[in-house]
Amino acid sequence: LFETADDPRPFVVETAGQSVQSRAATFSVRRNGQVVLAQGSASIGGLPLAVAADAEAQTAWQRGKLIFNGKPLRQVLAELERYQHGRIVLSDSTLGALQISGVFDLNDPQALLHTLEQRYGIKVTHLPWLAVVH
Repeated sequence: LFETADDPRPFVVETAGQSVQSRAATFSVRRNGQVVLAQGSASIGGLPLAVAADAEAQTAWQRGKLIFNGKPLRQVLAELERYQHGRIVLSDSTLGALQISGVFDLNDPQALLHTLEQRYGIKVTHLPWLAVVH
């Protein structure tokens, strides 16, 4: 997460073969090059970025939360996997399309899996360094 000052010199981040430039902006950059502009103005390769409609949800990790609004289970699990030890494997690709909504606490990533079991009727089998969702 970058919070840049209003300075005549642009703040530049190089990621995934592209340059993100900003002045007086808040934005996050993932290793895969995904950029989320939360406020202010920034550009990638000279093209302006729009403030993300769901910027609060996409940057909630900095406040210790994960927020999903109708996101596919496969995407929720991929995001959760970034914050826990071990891997999460989805055994059924059709289950991956299940739409998930909720606010989850990053201080207890296992609670998210438990909530998914209770709320959505999926099963999670826990093994050392592995959670299998089926």
